[in-house]
Amino acid sequence: MSELQVIVTRIRHPPATDTEAKWFVLETDHGPCAGQMSWRPRDNESLILEGEPSVYRGSRQFSFSSARLNIPTDPKHLLNYVCDHTSGMGTHLANQIWEKYGADWQNAQPGSVPRFGGAVYERWRLSLESLKQNAEQAAIVATLVGKGCTDLTANKAYSQWKDSTLGVVQSDPFQLAELERVTFQTVDKGIRQNYGIADADPRRIKAAVVHTLRNLTSNGSTVVSWEDLFSNACAALGGYDDLVHAETTE
Repeated sequence: MSELQVIVTRIRHPPATDTEAKWFVLETDHGPCAGQMSWRPRDNESLILEGEPSVYRGSRQFSFSSARLNIPTDPKHLLNYVCDHTSGMGTHLANQIWEKYGADWQNAQPGSVPRFGGAVYERWRLSLESLKQNAEQAAIVATLVGKGCTDLTANKAYSQWKDSTLGVVQSDPFQLAELERVTFQTVDKGIRQNYGIADADPRRIKAAVVHTLRNLTSNGSTVVSWEDLFSNACAALGGYDDLVHAETTE
């Protein structure tokens, strides 16, 4: 297996209307690539593909078995992650370290800022070592927390989707509501805005309809009235009657 870093220029297959597809053929700056993905990438998105070069119908392509977003990790998010996971630290100390060291924060020295020494520094150093040992998970969790997720939700997402997590959530943050004890409201009131999901976005409308259906059938019912579904979904969205009707029909 080898890794190939590419930029998507066009999705050749499947069409945008196919929302259930797991097999993709991509045009990239390194030629055609084909394989399985957990989400639909966007044009100009940078991916890291894992697979091997192959030949299909006489043409060379890269066949991949996994794909993940190639997103440079924000160093400030990582600093916040380490401080949040260190007893006795928090946002205030993280900000002080960032002001003094910036992106070079991993080289922060004990006593360089107030209250950053002794046992606190030793606990921070152990958290930093843990970050290095679990770099992939820490980077993904830190990125999601920076987008408004709680630490618990971010770790649940990583447990569910592993190295595909950032791609899955970026393509549709409402997929977080599929996780245990994560609700539509959780995503709607502090996460989806950071992914550019507008109030009338089809992903938001669909998520509200699914959320409402689940609530109405939580007592074991397999049939719900249209009036209840419609009124509850519109209430969750704050309107959008026509879009709720269209999405429910779909």
